[in-house]
Amino acid sequence: MKTFTEIGALFRQLGPVRFFLLLAAILAPILAYGLIFARLAGNIGWPEDYGFTCRRKCMFVHMWHSHKLVTDGTSAELALFAFIWFIPAMVVAVSIAFFFKRWLKQRRARIRPMDAD
Repeated sequence: MKTFTEIGALFRQLGPVRFFLLLAAILAPILAYGLIFARLAGNIGWPEDYGFTCRRKCMFVHMWHSHKLVTDGTSAELALFAFIWFIPAMVVAVSIAFFFKRWLKQRRARIRPMDAD
């Protein structure tokens, strides 16, 4: 139960108000994403009306079948397509930014030889 000990230490360090504000700031985007996804999926009948169901690892299954959303191209279908690919796109964008910053830092930190004069 080391995790609960660390959470308790964070609670004591931040205090109750800051701790719950931090918790709300973490959970609010996750809940908003889930609610918007459920609303869009319910409006268009995703995934049942598109010929498949999902029981486990639904994110990957939805990504695999997401091309079916683009064929008709209604606004709700396109919005759901964007929501399905939002998380993988953010992971790729953050990874590219991280590796670019790392590459740039290494490039600037090289030891350059002095002039031979």
